[in-house]
Amino acid sequence: MNKFFQPPSKISPALVGAVVFIILGLLMIVGAGGAAADGELVRALKNRETFLDSKEKTKTRANWLTLIKEFEAAALAQPDIRHASRARYVAADLSLTSAAKFKEKADYERADQLARRAVRECPRCTHAAPAQLVSGQALLGLGQLDQAHKQLMKVELSYPDSPEVAVARGLLAKLSGKSAPEKAKADPPKADPPKAESSKSDPPKTAAAKAKSAPSRAAKRPPPPKPRADGRPQVYHLTLSEDDGRTTVTAYLDKVAPYVYNLIPPAKPGGSFRVYADLKGAVLAPQARLTAPDKSALVRLAKMNQFKDDVVRVVLDLPEAHPYRPTFLDQPPRLVFQVTREAGNLSAPAAEAQPEDEEKIPPPRREASKPATVSGAARGPADSLARQLGLKVKRVVIDAGHGGKDGGAVGYGLKEKDIVLKLAKKLSARIERRLGLTVLLTRGEDKFITLERRTRISKEEKGDLFISLHVNANTLDSVEGFETYVLNFATDRTAMAVAARENASSDKSVAELQDILHLIAKNTKVAESRALAQSLHKAALTRLNKKHRVRDLGVKEAPFYVLVGTAVPSILVEIGFVTNEKEAGRLAEDAYLDLIAEGLCNGLENYVKGF
Repeated sequence: MNKFFQPPSKISPALVGAVVFIILGLLMIVGAGGAAADGELVRALKNRETFLDSKEKTKTRANWLTLIKEFEAAALAQPDIRHASRARYVAADLSLTSAAKFKEKADYERADQLARRAVRECPRCTHAAPAQLVSGQALLGLGQLDQAHKQLMKVELSYPDSPEVAVARGLLAKLSGKSAPEKAKADPPKADPPKAESSKSDPPKTAAAKAKSAPSRAAKRPPPPKPRADGRPQVYHLTLSEDDGRTTVTAYLDKVAPYVYNLIPPAKPGGSFRVYADLKGAVLAPQARLTAPDKSALVRLAKMNQFKDDVVRVVLDLPEAHPYRPTFLDQPPRLVFQVTREAGNLSAPAAEAQPEDEEKIPPPRREASKPATVSGAARGPADSLARQLGLKVKRVVIDAGHGGKDGGAVGYGLKEKDIVLKLAKKLSARIERRLGLTVLLTRGEDKFITLERRTRISKEEKGDLFISLHVNANTLDSVEGFETYVLNFATDRTAMAVAARENASSDKSVAELQDILHLIAKNTKVAESRALAQSLHKAALTRLNKKHRVRDLGVKEAPFYVLVGTAVPSILVEIGFVTNEKEAGRLAEDAYLDLIAEGLCNGLENYVKGF
């Protein structure tokens, strides 16, 4: 029985039977993997069944919209993200049915939006594959064939064993024989081969214009290679062209292939931002052009290689984290990468584009009084830190997460905001006493402070290090352990889930949170933050494990909003899971928090000494 639920002392057997029946019924409706959703979702699900059984009610679009809104309201009321995601999927499915019935564009748009959000919120839930399919079907209804193609490919890419794959393949097969005006509009014309002869009436080009456009148009695209016996897609040509402040890199295939893409920040200052796309199940064709012959101010290099036996990787090296967008078009099949200085110049919707750089984070300060012992080229981040930290670290900002109206994670009668405030005071006292450093707390009482304000405090007070303290939570009460994070792109789904929970108190919208990812890409303190994280993480676990067995979840990377914009080494520490009975019991004890504070202080001392 749930530890947080205590039944009344006296209940009738009939009531017990009724409760058991209801709980079993709800579990069948909502699905395995969690407790039953609250009353609003249950009521909406019952109303859906009644509604669909009524021919009279389903005749009117207004009735469909009322039911859809009921599921949207139920999603907002869910404390469990899985149930909220399921409610949005059901709303998306209803919207799609309504759209097909009444031919309303708004219903297709609503279905796509709700389905995408359902997948984002719970990509591993049983309803994620159907939701992904709904998105593709809705886009088909809108006539956005390129976007529909992409969403339908994701069904097979993300959920290869789901029943929805067969449906998605059937829709993709039908798509391959269609064309649409928006496909030609979305496809940059310069990537296709030009006509053999230009009209004599065309105005003459300047030498600069010819130099700019001629290389990408000089060689016509070769014909596709002969199909392989195994049916695998072949990548056979690569081009780069410029037009209207936009650089377009196009990789041509003989048939459609699913793909994923990512951006990797530079490994060292001045390096390139690497954007890549992996074409799944593809191979390079014989005599394929592997490197684009041209380059631009926005793209230093464009190339492709056989990354794995069944993966062709298309790589773009960018001098800065410019806005970019990959799109797969199928007539002819090709992956089109657009890179621009202004996000508005991307011809496709900018939902997945990296936003324009707005902030230049200054390079690490260097002490003039300390001559370098090795050349700048030979000196690595750790060696550089060892020279600088003794002089540089004077003020440490400690951030006790959450506070006030934001209680953070809760469990077993404990609140995250109370635990981390107590730990922050213990840690600050030790740092000041043992290390002689000045410590600033973002909050010294039970007070709500926005995530943005916490970062500003660090900047205004000229902190040299930023340490944010948190307590973890999980829907599974068996999960336990100690983990530390630095700001970067998430390395796994668990890290992203933790970041999503800690970012929840921000007043920014989801779209705005995505818009700040360019600051992560421009983060020059990744190496130094990781060194700080590893030092504190290791020392804290060493101290704790002298008396307790604590699971080491490692040092990870994720986009925590509270760390965005800090120009100093910054970390976020999750000291344990308040949803785990054993760890919650420890976190309630002052003695255990003392051990954590001692361990973190030990790690900070090692870091400051250049250990």
